[in-house]
Amino acid sequence: METNCLNCKISFDAKPCLIKSGRKKYCSKKCKALFTKGIEHIPLKQRFFKRVEKGVYCWLWKGQSLPSGYGLFNTRTVRTRLAHRISYIIHYGKIPKGFLVLHQCDTPSCVKPSHLWLGTQSQNIQDMYEKGRRWVIKKVSTQKTLA
Repeated sequence: METNCLNCKISFDAKPCLIKSGRKKYCSKKCKALFTKGIEHIPLKQRFFKRVEKGVYCWLWKGQSLPSGYGLFNTRTVRTRLAHRISYIIHYGKIPKGFLVLHQCDTPSCVKPSHLWLGTQSQNIQDMYEKGRRWVIKKVSTQKTLA
């Protein structure tokens, strides 16, 4: 059964009996600790958009990022997640199991919801080939030449 964390408001799955009894209110031990210690809760959406620069075409992530350009966002739960996936969750809801969040604009730091779409790994590879973004590895000859 799905419910929302009292602290971070992200939806998570838990056993129905634990939700009904009130024993499962938080998505993680970390969220429970933050909430019970009285640490000021800033809504996830508000924290997320503090790090977004809304441009004319793309909304660029200005927070922490990977060397590849994909943004990272600390949800204050168990792990850090990719920023474009959090943007998709904020605007459209849960990402089904086995799906990726893909970019129409091919800008890794873009988090604009209209530029994001769900697809499988094979669709991602097909999109990469169609847009000419595939990596080509050149084979280096190992034969010695005689001088």
